[in-house]
Amino acid sequence: MRNITGSSRSAWSWIPTLYLAEGVPYVAVMTIAVIMYDRMGISHTDIAFYTAWLYLPWVIKPLWSPFVDILRTRRWWIVVMQFLLGAAMAGVAFTLPAPFFFRATLAFFWLMAFSSATHDIAADGFYMLALSTHEQSFFVGIRSTFYRIAMIAGQGLLVMVAGQLEIYTRVEVAWSLTFGAMALLFVVFAVYHLRVLPHPQSDKVGTVAVAVIWREFVETFVSFFRKPGIGIALLFLLTYRLAEAQLVKLASLFLLDEGTDGGLALTTAQVGFVYGTVGVIALTVGGIVGGWAVSRYGLRRCLWPMALALTLPNLVYLYLSLVQPSCMIVVNVCVAVEQLGSNLIQVMVYGRGEGGTRDVSTEDMYALVEKYPQYLSGVTPYVSATAKVRQGTEDFDRTSIYGVSEAFYRADTQKTMQGSSLENGRFLRYIDVERHQNVCVIGSYLAENAFRTDPLGQTISVSGVPYMVVGVLAESGDSTEGSVDDVIYIPYANAQRLGGGYGDMYLMTSTDRDTASAAKGIIENRLFKTYQSSDYYMVMTSAEMMDAMDSMLNTLMMILILIAAISLLVGGIGIMNIMLVSVTERTREIGIRKSLGAKCRDIRSQFIIEAGTTSAIGGAIGIILGILMANVLTNVIALVLGTGNDGFVAMPTAGGIGVASGVSVAVGILFGYLPASKAAKLNPIDALRYD
Repeated sequence: MRNITGSSRSAWSWIPTLYLAEGVPYVAVMTIAVIMYDRMGISHTDIAFYTAWLYLPWVIKPLWSPFVDILRTRRWWIVVMQFLLGAAMAGVAFTLPAPFFFRATLAFFWLMAFSSATHDIAADGFYMLALSTHEQSFFVGIRSTFYRIAMIAGQGLLVMVAGQLEIYTRVEVAWSLTFGAMALLFVVFAVYHLRVLPHPQSDKVGTVAVAVIWREFVETFVSFFRKPGIGIALLFLLTYRLAEAQLVKLASLFLLDEGTDGGLALTTAQVGFVYGTVGVIALTVGGIVGGWAVSRYGLRRCLWPMALALTLPNLVYLYLSLVQPSCMIVVNVCVAVEQLGSNLIQVMVYGRGEGGTRDVSTEDMYALVEKYPQYLSGVTPYVSATAKVRQGTEDFDRTSIYGVSEAFYRADTQKTMQGSSLENGRFLRYIDVERHQNVCVIGSYLAENAFRTDPLGQTISVSGVPYMVVGVLAESGDSTEGSVDDVIYIPYANAQRLGGGYGDMYLMTSTDRDTASAAKGIIENRLFKTYQSSDYYMVMTSAEMMDAMDSMLNTLMMILILIAAISLLVGGIGIMNIMLVSVTERTREIGIRKSLGAKCRDIRSQFIIEAGTTSAIGGAIGIILGILMANVLTNVIALVLGTGNDGFVAMPTAGGIGVASGVSVAVGILFGYLPASKAAKLNPIDALRYD
């Protein structure tokens, strides 16, 4: 039997990079192109129609795959296609700034699609020719892993980088730089593979005539359609992933669109992180679970559950389209809760009671404060509005607009109810609110980015109406776009005319922390008296908000722990498979050692040490890569999370590194025990006879 050790050493030098090169172009054509065209202002109709056709080369690649062998070797096709892919990506980069960029880039994407499909044919064929059967089994998980890494790098990292560049330069320049970097990467791939790819003897130019191959292909094609039950089989194949296919091109567009257009208004970097990185990781986990289910219960029993698994999750997009939550809500809520006073009470009224006639007015809430001054110290309506904010020629699409009364700013504490203080000017006054004056108080982000000089006395447009800035709040968050500092406060009646949110919301304050619970009870009794049911309102203190956030964060932590556990399980299974292959390949070696007097514990210890060493090396490589990626992605992830460049530091501690190292070694030893025990139990006579 052929020993795997020597040849696998060289295979490690080209299999990871080869399958990275196989995955990135597919992602570029199918996903990155959609996001890029949306950011470039192309209509959704054109994006969906023209980019959908780009999948055609992968569909019809069996038509020309037989001719790949005839014309050149598979090694030649790999290198040439990588050079051609680099040229196509460079073409996209150079034509993006041009006025005819859509037609030009589509042509280059077509070239990229056909080149990538041909590269897939050559790469998969070369994998079969360059490796023995045992080596193919050994590396099947490795090539799949690096293909998934390419998916994460393409849909996640590259999109995030483009999103980061969009902040500092024009959209077309950002994407030109991104595709230029991809072009350079593929030139490096081509040069590298030209040097390291082996020259297997079986990788030869075919000698069969084209006519013969074409005739055999036609005969096979015809016989395929003559098989019994082929109609039902084709119907199944065409409809099995129909629901999923409907979202392939639209999901990214939905995530990027503004809320007024029915989307979630995510930034390019956020889409790269959430959809590209987290989504691909979830896809990988789903593939593992699906593979386990099929192996345990059989394909026939798993077909319908898998069909439902492909279809039912689409309801998530229906939910998102109806609710339109912000992906930054957790971060913003965390920052907001941090700023809340301990005596703040949030009141939400979202119904009209039985029969739809009962209601509590703003005057009723004011009267409640006047009636119980020993418990309640202030109240203000809190209206969230949606409108276009503009200063000069610049739009601020992520600015939050809230309508409040003069009571939102507390004279005794010199802060707002949410803990922000004034830096310049004044807050809204009673006369401003009573007369619906077009005046506003802005956050520090707008003050710094919307005005070149002192903003006091200047105007900012809210839904086309000029509002005079009378006050500027001090920085309370990170003063970035979309943060708690990117805000405008206007009189609440003005905000109601802009179109406030669902229901009525009030912010109330108790006299101190100790009276918060009693104040909440008074408010609830008043609301229940009117509505006769607790289904039409919600009253929550700041302490309860903190508890809710803690519960949410604990849930997120459990999800992360679950993902980590699954990752460890997958890694452990990979180590176990590697060791089982090693035991099989070294059967005669084990027999020789046993015949020379080696005991079972000696054989067992040998393989356990090897498994632990392999896992430790993998852990060390992972830690090094983790530290490097932490340094590279700190600014990018900080942007995605809205914490700013100075507020987010992703750097492992010495204790974390120690724990990670220990866990990696433990996983190797744990999953290496079974192959080690199998090796130790081998009969020396049978082992010596093994071939």
